[in-house]
Amino acid sequence: MSQTFFKPDWSQLLADPYAALGLSVTADDRRVLKRYRTIARLLHPDTYINAAPDTRGQASQIFARLINP
Repeated sequence: MSQTFFKPDWSQLLADPYAALGLSVTADDRRVLKRYRTIARLLHPDTYINAAPDTRGQASQIFARLINP
């Protein structure tokens, strides 16, 4: 499993849902859904069971903000 490091300003990046997904505003629905599922799979809490508590907490917070912006 690869290590994930989050920048301190990650919460501001999630203000715009398209920026959070790394897509342009002209992306079609299928592309948005595919990118969302990819990111959700990466940030899902079950992925970080053996990770450090800080990393696991940050991933859970980002996952929650992505789902409920």
